[in-house]
Amino acid sequence: MITLMTMALERVVQRYLQIDSETREKLIALSGKVILFNIEDWGIKLYIFPCKQGVRLQSVYENAPDISIKGILSSFIKRGLSGSDAAIFPQDLEVEGDIELAQKINRIMLESHIDWEEILAVFTNDNVAHYVKNIFEKLDHVKGQIKRNIQENMTEYLQEETLLVPSRKEMEDFFSDIYSLRNDVERLEAIQKKI
Repeated sequence: MITLMTMALERVVQRYLQIDSETREKLIALSGKVILFNIEDWGIKLYIFPCKQGVRLQSVYENAPDISIKGILSSFIKRGLSGSDAAIFPQDLEVEGDIELAQKINRIMLESHIDWEEILAVFTNDNVAHYVKNIFEKLDHVKGQIKRNIQENMTEYLQEETLLVPSRKEMEDFFSDIYSLRNDVERLEAIQKKI
């Protein structure tokens, strides 16, 4: 069963690489390397072999890969959907092996525009894949709202309740006063030099 899914997934990836020649060229540069995506919660090990044709995928490989990226499916999907420019993999993906190769793979993942919904549909069906993608998009939106709320609440607490951090207006007034004082000192020095 996994072999059939691996073959189907390879066809999807090859189709994608026919459209995205830039990503294909970056993968060709990694020819001879073996990359393992270990999706723990699904029990899937996907060995990726970049080659001149694009990539070959296998579910079994006897030797050690050059790099192993391990995590749960949602972590891989979040990484694929993120618009982040992070130079490293997120903490929920465990990376072992060639660090330079990891950085190249990370860059490829960030710069390519993979249709993760289509890839997920290979393992499930179109409806499930679309539903999962919508869930991740909503979770990402909610995460952004929560982050903004926490930042606003912390700022308000530190400025208004504890008075540990000045407000933007107080900072602007303070720097304005410093600028005025500096100008006054310069004028006094100029007057003193004339006397």
